[in-house]
Amino acid sequence: MMGVNLSTKLSALAIVLLMVSAWLVGCGWRDDTWQFQVLFIGLGALFLCLFCLCLYLATLPLPEHDDIITFFCHILSATVSYLHGLSFLRLAIHSWKNPRASQEKFLLKHLKDNANTEYGKRFMFEKVNSCEDFRKRHPLITYEDYKPYIERTMEGAANVLSPKTMGSFVRTSGTTGPSKFFGHADRAGILRERWDVLYANLCNLCPKLRLSQKWLYLYATPVTTTAKNGGRIETALTLPPSWGLYNYATPKVGFSISSVEASNYIHLLFALRDPSVGIVFSPFILNIEHMMNQLEQSWESLVCDIEHGTINDTIILEDSILDSLIRQLQGGNKERAEELRRLFQQGFDDGIMRRIWPHLEVILGIDGGVWASLKRKYAKGISLVCGGYGSSETLTIAISPWIWDERPQMVFLNYAVFLEFIKLEDVDESQPRTYLIDEVEVGVEYEVVVTQASGLYRSRLGDIIRFVGYHHRSPCFEFLYRLGLTLNVRNEKMNQKVLKDALHAAVSFWSGTRLIEYAVAESTLIPISHPAYVDKLIPYYLVFLELDFTSSQFTRQDTTNEHLQLVDKELCDRNSLYKDLRDRGGISHPHVYVLKPGTFDNLKKMVLRDHRTSVNQYKIRRKLRNLESLQLMFDNVDANI
Repeated sequence: MMGVNLSTKLSALAIVLLMVSAWLVGCGWRDDTWQFQVLFIGLGALFLCLFCLCLYLATLPLPEHDDIITFFCHILSATVSYLHGLSFLRLAIHSWKNPRASQEKFLLKHLKDNANTEYGKRFMFEKVNSCEDFRKRHPLITYEDYKPYIERTMEGAANVLSPKTMGSFVRTSGTTGPSKFFGHADRAGILRERWDVLYANLCNLCPKLRLSQKWLYLYATPVTTTAKNGGRIETALTLPPSWGLYNYATPKVGFSISSVEASNYIHLLFALRDPSVGIVFSPFILNIEHMMNQLEQSWESLVCDIEHGTINDTIILEDSILDSLIRQLQGGNKERAEELRRLFQQGFDDGIMRRIWPHLEVILGIDGGVWASLKRKYAKGISLVCGGYGSSETLTIAISPWIWDERPQMVFLNYAVFLEFIKLEDVDESQPRTYLIDEVEVGVEYEVVVTQASGLYRSRLGDIIRFVGYHHRSPCFEFLYRLGLTLNVRNEKMNQKVLKDALHAAVSFWSGTRLIEYAVAESTLIPISHPAYVDKLIPYYLVFLELDFTSSQFTRQDTTNEHLQLVDKELCDRNSLYKDLRDRGGISHPHVYVLKPGTFDNLKKMVLRDHRTSVNQYKIRRKLRNLESLQLMFDNVDANI
């Protein structure tokens, strides 16, 4: 049963505070001792300020189901987060105005801090006085160079890379190969800082956003273990246990669920109860699209649970978590359930998210190519702000100070990491020339090289970016692709951006058909014993497409070889080396397969099951690297095409 809402509680509290204020001031005027007069009148003024605060808060979009204490914990947490983030956002702006000086300051400070470590002594960090000195003394490295040091640190060896104890070893998602581990002395502190910077940036970009509004944060708790040195082996975005999590619609216990389907259901359940939600966040907005698909399929059970204060029996949870969540549902909310039922019965197209949450201002996350479709169907009228650019090596090191639709670019946090860049034409060299933040050129593509505070130096990330302009005096960029995801059967180096553009262009010729997902592989992955093996020396690409025909007059049955051959044509148009090799017979035509609906959901389940990857970090395997994932694709080829 729905009780008194928070706005009414705050208004009542405001009246009480006003009465107390008036009583204190009255006591002060009647007292003959000036010290007591000052005390009582001062306390009266304080309570009057609290009265004004409560009256103001009562006018804001509020989480109706919070009690007064929980709400004030949320307001305090949000205020501290905003002010903390604002201070670092100002530091970021200063670093954008003075990029080279900020970079050199970061580098020299952390080289000095780590000079007496085993690693620092080896490369004589105490003698480094400039960026140029550093580049001369320390070579560019890959993970294989770093691996022996981090493994010894994980085993318990001290003062190898950092004088501080490595409290966290961040495990990569394994998108481009086996998981790697990168040490961070204070991952929780860095995560808090970058999180707060994003929050302050959101508040600046979306002036209607209020500190009183909560987040819908899609999160499933990943597996964490402990290294021999006592540090936690975890993912980059694993929530620290010490965080209060007052700013989220889901109670803290809801963030301890590991199942993707169950956690999404619980996050949806509690967020749907709260019409004041202001931010929807997931590291990758593909997860938000999946959440909305789940909502479209499960809204009836969600509404039923909201109405009765229950959790559907199909959602498998630990007893302690289930009991705690049911208590938080407070017996149900019939009025909100009826409102949601009407909204869902009207359909999900044309901006259902804004109808569910009238005060929703922004979606925060990284777009992997789904924003246009998500906005068109579910998120009409809502802004997207990029969740930034980062990695397990560094956490977040760039943000976007703009609404994504207006300017889909990012700018590095020059105070937070030391950066170098390798021109794309030189990436095959082992020790190519690098360029600093003030030496790069607009329009040129570079690989990113990073040095961070906890003992990782001049590490090649394999990420390719293109600088596209300037923000203040710092260059801004767009992320293109990862080198480890290129197709390269004859040294043609087909990168993922070109491939993605070609596939979208090819599908666009199939009237009204939409490309949902894709994955590719090199024919050399197929063993001789496999039924799909072709006994010839000329290699080729395997291209797997999941398509949406629902809004098209074109059907699956209409698909012919001529349509599939458009993929080859579009690849030739975009990559001259590929075209030359096709013309000369160096590469055979791609083998293109259309998949059954839901194939990539099955791929996700398989990866999460077998590779201990966190769902919060999961990125679609665009390039298939093992026979198991390739076999899953073959098993799901649509037999009607």
